[in-house]
Amino acid sequence: MVCSGCWGFDNAAAAQQAVLKQVVASLLKQVDCFGIQGMPAEYAEALSKTSTYLESTFKFIGSQDPDAQLRRVSPILEAINARLVVVIEDTDRKGGTFDTVSIEGLLNRFRDVPGISFVITAGTESRMDFMRLCEHTEVLPPLGVGLVPRMLSRVWTACREMFPEDIDLVKRDDSLAGPGDTFVSAFSQMTRGAWERQMAKLITTPRKLKATIRRFRNAWMALHGEVDIDELLVASCLRVCAPSVFGFLIRRHEELRHHVGTDLKSQPDPTLEAIKKEWSGLADADLDLETAGRLLQSLYPASCVLFDKASYEEVQSRQQFRSVTRPVYRDRIFNESTSAEAISDQAVLQAIANAKKLDRGWAHIAMRLVESEGYLEVFEYFQPLLVIGDDLWKLTGEVLAVVQRKYGNKAGRDSPAIPNLCRMCFKHFGTWPDYLDRASELIKPCIPKNLELVTGASSYLFNETQNDARTKFAHGVMATLKEALTTKGYAELGEGLNELVPVTLHDLLTLDRVPGERKAGSWKEWAWLGPILLDGIANAPQKFVPQVSHAIGLSFAHPELPSNFIVNEAPLQDLFGPRAKELMSNLSKPFPINPELDQAKYQIDLSLVVPRAQRWLTKHESE
Repeated sequence: MVCSGCWGFDNAAAAQQAVLKQVVASLLKQVDCFGIQGMPAEYAEALSKTSTYLESTFKFIGSQDPDAQLRRVSPILEAINARLVVVIEDTDRKGGTFDTVSIEGLLNRFRDVPGISFVITAGTESRMDFMRLCEHTEVLPPLGVGLVPRMLSRVWTACREMFPEDIDLVKRDDSLAGPGDTFVSAFSQMTRGAWERQMAKLITTPRKLKATIRRFRNAWMALHGEVDIDELLVASCLRVCAPSVFGFLIRRHEELRHHVGTDLKSQPDPTLEAIKKEWSGLADADLDLETAGRLLQSLYPASCVLFDKASYEEVQSRQQFRSVTRPVYRDRIFNESTSAEAISDQAVLQAIANAKKLDRGWAHIAMRLVESEGYLEVFEYFQPLLVIGDDLWKLTGEVLAVVQRKYGNKAGRDSPAIPNLCRMCFKHFGTWPDYLDRASELIKPCIPKNLELVTGASSYLFNETQNDARTKFAHGVMATLKEALTTKGYAELGEGLNELVPVTLHDLLTLDRVPGERKAGSWKEWAWLGPILLDGIANAPQKFVPQVSHAIGLSFAHPELPSNFIVNEAPLQDLFGPRAKELMSNLSKPFPINPELDQAKYQIDLSLVVPRAQRWLTKHESE
């Protein structure tokens, strides 16, 4: 079967050649027919040479006969025992200079070619003489009230069944759809009705129905599982039956969203008024603008600002065309394609489904979250619905493990996926009784070798009102660290400190401080750490001096500090007590500094440490 059409052709000869080229291409798929590849051009040339009276008198001589060119197909069809059916559509949608008589002539010649039949379709405005040209003519009746939904239902169901492995987050239980398996119970119960009726009102002819179905099916082949199937169907209907409305949406969708909530009665908006005027200008005799407007609102509710009274029913979906956080769904439907570089929704959804069956799947997801920001973005969109409870704890633990292995003591609050996962945990578990204990258990493996990860993660886990939880968490960290350092001391602690982040020790000591509170609390409970820090300064000054000097304020370089500032005395005494003088004596001597340390970033100046320590010793030399 060969399908061709007249739409877009201004020249009848070009249309005939296009039909014959498709005939040859179709035969080439079945058999080697190199000998007739030039037939389309030769037919057009033969046809043009019969235009004069004298030439038409001798048109049956040799290869100049157009009929002879067409009959070259018959032996090939006979050899492969096949029959060729040529379908020609849209004869009433031709260009202004197109002469349908030429197409009638081609089809009339087909009647005399053994092995070839044809089907021709046209609208009511076609001037084709069907009674003379065709052996059988059938007039299609107007579309019945229920025909459009039934046809769309069949195609919709068939499209879903093409990809049974796709995960659909919407439970679609209605007359349009067949039952679909989901690995989640139900995120939304589809309530069809209003927007389907609007589609049925827009699809008024068989041609529009066919074009809508074709457009929808072709787009679904490229987008299956990556957009909502119902939204794609609505978009396909608008694109085919109301192209001016769909073009308006492409141009104006951002502006429409920004004007949601605008009260024109109290505050006139010239931009919105101009958009509404543009909308009204779309009306014409062939477009039911009111129906198209209702369908547009179902797809993109922000467009309700165009109307005095909103009148629509939203398409319930998760992969929302209207999504602000994931505009990629809108881009996919506009372009009818996905980006080759983008992470697909199905890749993430399938991974989550697999992890729910086999726990080791969470390790794979964790690795992808750390490695790919795109993967993290897609995951974060679906996580509140799919990865909760124990699953979220398992995944967070795996992410912490991956980050530790990948970054060592450089792992911290800004390591890939850490802020996102911690916020997910806080949002989901913020009021759960076991939140604190489970968070503490997750952090334990990071102590003492990943202290920046401990302090960084904790900064995302509590809000300003959870002071008791923050204090309890800090005590748990301190107890775990104390137990770990009892035998190994400064060497073990040093492994958990990053030379390029000199604030880790300070953040560790202030885990229980409320965010934004500038006054330091008592560090007396950390006094056991003082001797270990002194050993660290004596044996690994490049790592420990920046940490300790920042913790007690000796390296502070804030411009608002008074000129006579030396150190925060209370933290110094809490940590080191009677050995404070020993500490200052060690800090009064030059020490190596990592040249890659960005001191300005942390508002420190390590060149101030030695002179300030010397001034402190001078001030306390009599003690």
